[in-house]
Amino acid sequence: MARSKEEDQAISDKIAFLVNVEGLRPDRATAAAFRMFREGELLIPEPEPAIIEDNEEVEDEFKRLRRRNQLLAKKKRQEVLKQFKNALKNLI
Repeated sequence: MARSKEEDQAISDKIAFLVNVEGLRPDRATAAAFRMFREGELLIPEPEPAIIEDNEEVEDEFKRLRRRNQLLAKKKRQEVLKQFKNALKNLI
């Protein structure tokens, strides 16, 4: 199975670290990095999420969320007003 871009980058980064920081010879660093990859010791970052090409989907989702938030805010205002009216009735 072919390696992903993220896996290749993690292996390359580990080789560079072992050569530059740890002082290993490049051939030993490469062998160590591939062994670490094979045994699952390398941290492989998750691939970046794909960017949505169609802005209409994003706009529709934004409009839906905005409308939902407006309705929730209206409902909350009505609830607070009702509680306030009840509190006034109880005072009188």
